[in-house]
Amino acid sequence: MRNIISSKAFKLAFIISTLVFALINLRPSSSNCPVDSKTISFHCYETYGFPFTWHENGTLFYLGGFVWSGVVANLTIAMVTGIALGLSFKVTLDFIYKKLGFPR
Repeated sequence: MRNIISSKAFKLAFIISTLVFALINLRPSSSNCPVDSKTISFHCYETYGFPFTWHENGTLFYLGGFVWSGVVANLTIAMVTGIALGLSFKVTLDFIYKKLGFPR
């Protein structure tokens, strides 16, 4: 197991999947704020996070903050996805190397 995790293929797939998941989570997932710049709204908010909300950003009447259960859930999903993609990438490359006879 240590050889799989220390391989370059596993590390590359893990880092790429974690970065993609982080970029998806940085954009607002929902918002009720008005699009018109002339309208003032004191009760609008935005939520960030996919698939779980990890941050809520509000205005005067709707204060925002971190949703810690969403942070933990998103980190768990990112880790599991990264490990699964890393393992599948490593196994696929090992199969291709053995099948085609390429040296490692």
